[in-house]
Amino acid sequence: FTKQFIDSLDNIDLEHPGESEVYEELTPFIRKIIKQNKELQDSMEEQKSQREEFKLITENMQEGFIVIDKSTKILSYNTSALKLFGADFDVEQKSVMLLNRTPEFINGINKSLNGVHNEYIITVGERICNIYVNPVFDKNKVAGAIIIVTDVTEKEERENLRREFTANVSHELKTPLTSISGIAE
Repeated sequence: FTKQFIDSLDNIDLEHPGESEVYEELTPFIRKIIKQNKELQDSMEEQKSQREEFKLITENMQEGFIVIDKSTKILSYNTSALKLFGADFDVEQKSVMLLNRTPEFINGINKSLNGVHNEYIITVGERICNIYVNPVFDKNKVAGAIIIVTDVTEKEERENLRREFTANVSHELKTPLTSISGIAE
């Protein structure tokens, strides 16, 4: 009898438990399995929906967005981040250090994994990028970091043009002002 009962349990299709032929005494057990399957399926659908919503939001950002765990493995990213770093390979579950090996970048990642927010500018190819790295805490322990990368190349070029213009204007005005000052004296 025990062997028949165990065989009956072994033959339950956990995907479709209502279709399995079992002893009448197992009906409450089967109902519980059906209920748990339904709850699990609902939870997975909700999680999938949230993941798709998150991806939709991050993929439409111009800024690069990367989430890493405490061992520097990339958990999530958007395509803007790959473009800004010039990466043309799949980086999921690889170290973020593969994207950039400059001392500033590595130091910034290490600081954030030690719990310190930091911001710095690095040069990536011909681009100038502003990097924001924020630690992510779970129960007062650092669980990873969020990295936001913005392209500030145009801003820096405009700032350089402004400085150059100011220097040229001051230089060009010095000569006539010196002459005027000399004549006035």
